[in-house]
This record gives sequence, structure tokens and C-alpha cells, in this order.
Amino acid sequence: MKTIGLLQLMLQSGILIPVHERSETFLFERILTDIGDNQSIENHLSTYSYRLKNMNYFLKKCNSKTLFLIDEFGTGSDPELGGALAETFFGRILC
Repeated sequence: MKTIGLLQLMLQSGILIPVHERSETFLFERILTDIGDNQSIENHLSTYSYRLKNMNYFLKKCNSKTLFLIDEFGTGSDPELGGALAETFFGRILC
């Protein structure tokens, strides 16, 4: 996933990328990422609460011309709860 993001940024910056000659690409208006662990002891944020805090921002910014890369959705939560949150979140983005 990180490689896809890096290649997309390279492409949009005008740098040649290593793809097959018949590959098709797309330019996005916006590239958003939520990658890595953003815990903060200072702000008392767990990984789970950090992700929940940012979902509102992502929901407002995503559209059909957005590349959104998210890593380990639901980290820090019960797997079933994380899965349910992911379904709800992505259902709202795709609508």
C-alpha cells in the first residue's frame, strides 16, 4: 500500500514510474493517508481513539477523485468492532 501511494505521488509529480507500457494511470485531486501508529501519551490518545478522531475529517474530504490509503483499520479495538466500524466508514465514503 505504501508503494502504491509513493508511485502515485511520483506520477503526479512528473516522475516516471516503473509500470508496464500499456498500464493505465489516473491523477487524483487529493491523496489522503492514515498510515502508522499515532498514539500520544501527552494527549491521552490510543491508536483506536486517534483513528476515530480522524474519520470525520476523512469523511468530509473524500470524493470520487480522492486516493485514500488507510492501514490497519480498527487497530486497538476488538476485531469484530473494528470490522463493523470499517464497513460503516467505507459505506459512507462510497455513497
